[in-house]
Amino acid sequence: MRLEEIVTKMSKLYLGRLIDSFLKDVTKDSEDKMRELLLKNKGEFANHDRIENKLNFIDEDRNTALLNDLILNVLLDENNYMLEEKELIEKIKQKEKQIVEESEKKDSLKYSDPKALKIYERVLKAAWKWQDSISPHEQNILDVLKEELDLSVYEHRILESKLGYFPQP
Repeated sequence: MRLEEIVTKMSKLYLGRLIDSFLKDVTKDSEDKMRELLLKNKGEFANHDRIENKLNFIDEDRNTALLNDLILNVLLDENNYMLEEKELIEKIKQKEKQIVEESEKKDSLKYSDPKALKIYERVLKAAWKWQDSISPHEQNILDVLKEELDLSVYEHRILESKLGYFPQP
């Protein structure tokens, strides 16, 4: 679906939220003016760096970033990318439970590179040890290391759970 088609179906509330999310100090007179403004600035929506920056949650505390990540993953698994609040909360709890249960299995990471897992686990333990939490700086280092070792977020979550830090310490 193209942006032009979506914008015509949006209510004033959602048009306003969307404009506020990337354009500051803009007057929002009428729905037609807001639609016009969104279409005029549609390049902002496609800006890969802006989108990636908004979705990395690096400036959030660890629990908020984790929850945001779980919310996005749950919603992306849905056909219409949306759920009622109660159902979303339930599916997030299920996902957390699934990760914890998977981490308790002896062979949960049997297809992963054992050397990479060992290195990452040692750094992960060190990061948690300092203040019993992960700072944005430490998270950034873990993200770079995870990418360098070709480990997934799933492997990270399993290791965190094995160490007793997922979903919370």
